Amino acid sequence: MDEVASKSGFLSMYMSNHRDTLVAYCMHYGKVKRAVNAKMDSISSDSMIISYLPYRDASEPKTVTIPFEPRLQSYDEARPRLLAMKAEAEQALRMDTVPVVDSFRLGRLVPFIMTLVTFLVACTVMEDHEFGGRIRNAAGGMRTIVAAWIFAISCHIAEAYYQYTLCRKHKTGVRNTFLWVFLTFLLGVAGFSEFKRIVKERKIAHASRGVCIRGSAGLQLSRAQTEQ
Repeated sequence: MDEVASKSGFLSMYMSNHRDTLVAYCMHYGKVKRAVNAKMDSISSDSMIISYLPYRDASEPKTVTIPFEPRLQSYDEARPRLLAMKAEAEQALRMDTVPVVDSFRLGRLVPFIMTLVTFLVACTVMEDHEFGGRIRNAAGGMRTIVAAWIFAISCHIAEAYYQYTLCRKHKTGVRNTFLWVFLTFLLGVAGFSEFKRIVKERKIAHASRGVCIRGSAGLQLSRAQTEQ
């Protein structure tokens, strides 16, 4: 029985949250010229199968099989091998450089987090006979609501500081740093999760440009040698 294949579902789901890493696998080990998104379909002791989109508007994903050389001997070997392959691929594609994030945008989680905050506000200010008041009383009264606020604010302060460290790392500039930190303080995970999404997009774009540039340089060199 293939121990790695038996846990393929979990590994594939986990790795599909790291699409920049999967794109690196496709381009470096799978020799794919361009990929803008990718997800792991399956993994076994012998190989992993990754589906990818060469362009954002591509109608059908393509697949590439990447063998493990040597093959994995156990499930415990999968994670360190994947990490080692990630490091090698990102270095080869120059994805290990820290991308500059010079933009700001609201994330996909903003509506959901705003709904939660609005619900908490309603439970705080509404009268006992209103919807929010009834929820508050059912949850244990104002003491529970105050505890929820303290917990939420504490988490958001920590998340805002974490966002600040990310902004310094990726050189966002004063204005964008303020916007990202303020958004994260207000809405927590909705801020830094979107920031990390942008970082992944920049890494993928950088890798694609690097492959195109190296490919063009190689073609020009080949033509020059032919002319000689």
